[in-house]
Amino acid sequence: MTLMSYVEISDKLFKLLKLETTPVAIKLLKDVSEAGDKVRRPRVKLAACQIWNIARFYGWVFAGSVEDMACAPGAAALGFIEVPPQIASGEIAKARLSSLEVAKRTEEAVPRLKPGTWRAMVAAPLERATFTPDVVLIYASPAQALRLSQGYGWRNGDKTRLSTLGEYACAECIAQVLLEGKPFLVNPCYGERRFGLTRDYELCFSTPPTYLQDIIVGLEKTHEAGWRYPIPYFGVLAQPYDGGFPPLYRMDYKK
Repeated sequence: MTLMSYVEISDKLFKLLKLETTPVAIKLLKDVSEAGDKVRRPRVKLAACQIWNIARFYGWVFAGSVEDMACAPGAAALGFIEVPPQIASGEIAKARLSSLEVAKRTEEAVPRLKPGTWRAMVAAPLERATFTPDVVLIYASPAQALRLSQGYGWRNGDKTRLSTLGEYACAECIAQVLLEGKPFLVNPCYGERRFGLTRDYELCFSTPPTYLQDIIVGLEKTHEAGWRYPIPYFGVLAQPYDGGFPPLYRMDYKK
């Protein structure tokens, strides 16, 4: 099979899923200088989720270092810094949980990269990426995310795991995917929706780039078989047996 370019993959995702925004390629760096000199940089401190959403909404290649980070939980999740005491103790999470003990246990469950592993990140629209990304984020409606999961599962039947802590989209979209090497469907956190412009109806399908081509092939094959987006509406009051229901799905099916 001929390898697809990132431009081809992005084009096919837009064609098959009618995405509202571009898929985002993200690479973690030892030093922000590795991003090159043809990137935009923050002029104020930002959260990690703002950096990749700037790439998503503005179409910029955008890089930030640990010195540019405003969000300590995000910086710790990505391995930019040690986990600060107010996070490890559960002090931050306690504001939305029943006790300090529960909050501490929740923090211990957060997937995080090893502190000091990385010091910066660069994000770009997938079609503009001149680097090999560590992860690719595809923001989608629930129905579009369904199709991505079908595309991923087409070849080998693997399930797409859904993960949400209610916080730490950066940990779930990036750290978790890097640690486990598999795609995840993530419900972006309160912070990303408040500061990163992620909309109420959006989910994030995050994947290592090695799965992208198989996902595209799976989307195309299932599209040909009738699983398409937008999903053709049959009608909530329609009788499924009157023409729209595949025979194999019928209760009275006989071979």
